[in-house]
Amino acid sequence: MGNIINFLKTLIKKKLFWVALIIVGLGGWYFIDRSITANKIEYVTEDAKVTNITRTVSATGTVTTSDKIDLNFKISGTLLEISVTEDDEVTTGQVLAKLDDKSARSQVEQARASLSSAVSNLNKILAGASSEDVKISEQTVNNAKSAYESAKRDYDALVEKLAKDIEGYEKAVTTAETSLVDSQRNLENARVYYDQAVANAKSSAITSMETNLLLGDIILNNISYNLSIVRSGLTANQQEVYAADNDRLAAIGLSATAKITLASAKISNDANEIHSALNQSVSALNKVLTSLSHLLTAASTAAAGSPNELTTIETLKTSIKTDQTSTSTALSAVQSAQQSFLNAENNYQTQFDTYQAAVNTANSSLATARANLSTAQASKNVQLASYQASVDSALGSYNLAKAQLNYKTAAPRTADVSYYRAQVSQAQASLDYYVSQLDDYTLKAPTDGKISFVNYSAGEQTSSTKAVISMLGKNKFYIEVDIPESDITKVKIGNPVSITLDAYSDDVKFGGQVILIYPAETVIQDVIYYKVKVEINESEHEVKSGMTANCDILTSSRENALSVPYRALQQDDIGRKFVRILVNEKPVEKDVEVGLRGDNGEIEVISGLNAGDKVIVLEKKP
Repeated sequence: MGNIINFLKTLIKKKLFWVALIIVGLGGWYFIDRSITANKIEYVTEDAKVTNITRTVSATGTVTTSDKIDLNFKISGTLLEISVTEDDEVTTGQVLAKLDDKSARSQVEQARASLSSAVSNLNKILAGASSEDVKISEQTVNNAKSAYESAKRDYDALVEKLAKDIEGYEKAVTTAETSLVDSQRNLENARVYYDQAVANAKSSAITSMETNLLLGDIILNNISYNLSIVRSGLTANQQEVYAADNDRLAAIGLSATAKITLASAKISNDANEIHSALNQSVSALNKVLTSLSHLLTAASTAAAGSPNELTTIETLKTSIKTDQTSTSTALSAVQSAQQSFLNAENNYQTQFDTYQAAVNTANSSLATARANLSTAQASKNVQLASYQASVDSALGSYNLAKAQLNYKTAAPRTADVSYYRAQVSQAQASLDYYVSQLDDYTLKAPTDGKISFVNYSAGEQTSSTKAVISMLGKNKFYIEVDIPESDITKVKIGNPVSITLDAYSDDVKFGGQVILIYPAETVIQDVIYYKVKVEINESEHEVKSGMTANCDILTSSRENALSVPYRALQQDDIGRKFVRILVNEKPVEKDVEVGLRGDNGEIEVISGLNAGDKVIVLEKKP
């Protein structure tokens, strides 16, 4: 030991030792640092920013010239009023006709009431409890405190009770234990007896199937032979002959299936397989009977061309009837075995349930006797536990009352506020939707022009297949485009349209607007589309019929809106929408209320974020 100590002292004094120690330390620090860095999660972020958001629907069509414009409502209904007559000059946006919109206005009022209720609920949670409500809660706390102190006094004053005589309960337990043993023995005896009865019924069923399926095979051979006799020259009903042969073939298949199932059942001894084999055997024998019936009909309707043929027919009919009798007997035997097996199983279950019920009753009686004994033995403990429970209950009520008071006086939770704000947004969206639907009840002039036809009178029911009003437009060029049903609800008459023509470069833009949405659908390659008519504004550039036009219909927009990439938005199981932002290099969830989703992969954030927040869009794990 002394030598080792001297060696260490000498080693410590050498510079080379300290250099080596420093190198080892630095190497260890390097590898630890690399390990930490390698396990660090990298977050890719984008800033929440203020931008203009647009949502467009794009489609391609062909420029056409059109003087006549057929105008109709998007929906059918009762015409409330017609504001124009033929030859009237009209301007863009002028009201031409109206449908009865009582039902639609009722929906608007209901949506407005729902919005008012949602706003009221939000204001209620923001305002917190009223002073009167707080006073009531404070009084509840005082009452709960008094009840708790009273329960403690009652518990402190509790005295022990006189002991109970438990001899009777002990005898009751002994009697119940004896009864349980007897019931269990009877259950086991019944199980053995009825198990054997089921086994006997199984064996009988298997024997019956083996015997009668074999008989069925013999009769199928007879059918095959008799069919050959019928086909050898007798004039018989060929439809019945064909049916008899088809049923013979079906019976052969069913019999083969039944034999396979029976062979498997004999090995597995499974009751379900035996039932399946029985059902298949019954089906096979029934199919044999059906074949015999068709064959007998064919033989009975056969025409005898000679005395010998008459003798052949009568012999054939006798043979068939004999086979019918044999098959019916075989079928009855299998069905009887099937019923016996089913009865044995049902009887087993019935008897088992009866004896099991007796065991359950004995168990219950024993439990009751033991419970009564325990109650008597622990009378004092039970009473103390009861009083303690009263104290605990009073304390719980006291604590609950204090917690409720604190809840009412505390500021509302962020999650609750977010939920009620979402309810307001949902109600507002519903109101906006129904308000927008009101426009569908008013027919306006899509462009300047003259009324050429008025096809309805006030009070009449309009139809999507017949224009309400036809007019002649002053503009010369239009574009008809097909909009898929997934986008058609976004498009409204009057929506501005940005147009480019293939004849010009993409830098040459034409203006326009939606002037007509056809109510009838068009099916293109199994997809439903709706035709939309776009009017091209006058331009210094020449436009010709037949030119290919690319239309971007502006359906909605937001200016100076706070937005984040749509892929950053997440939603949990209860519908809460949130994003994760990076704060001090750590991800933090922020509840958000969102609005319009734009064409460029962004979505509007109405509340929950600030411009410049680092929103996580991708998480790279090592």
